[in-house]
Amino acid sequence: YVNNIGFTASTIIGAGSVVEEAGRFDVVGGTTVDALTVVFTHNNFKGLAGAGSIKNTGVTNTLTVRRTGTDAYGTTAFQEDDVLPGASLVWPMDTALGTALPEFSAFTVSVKSKVAGNPTTYGLHHTSHGVMS
Repeated sequence: YVNNIGFTASTIIGAGSVVEEAGRFDVVGGTTVDALTVVFTHNNFKGLAGAGSIKNTGVTNTLTVRRTGTDAYGTTAFQEDDVLPGASLVWPMDTALGTALPEFSAFTVSVKSKVAGNPTTYGLHHTSHGVMS
């Protein structure tokens, strides 16, 4: 909190809390399925800034991570990355995703198992500034 006068020891509950337009999304012990599944989406037509990371905590299967952004011109594009077991992926939100340019008005992270029928686990931490929903 900023200027939290009278609210000492306050606790924000939930993996997807928004405080003063800073949207935090956390996953601990997430599990993938075979189909691409949205983990979270942050939106603000005025633009978003932020960064995040994901770690494949599994030991046998690769994690596929798709980051999708929609820019102020209405262009939507994505980038997919494979994250090996035990490895991590870090992303800034100040670089283009394909033909979609920052600042994004919508930003989504989705995941799936690389090898069908063999789920993997992951942890994710992301913050977007300017989140409206």
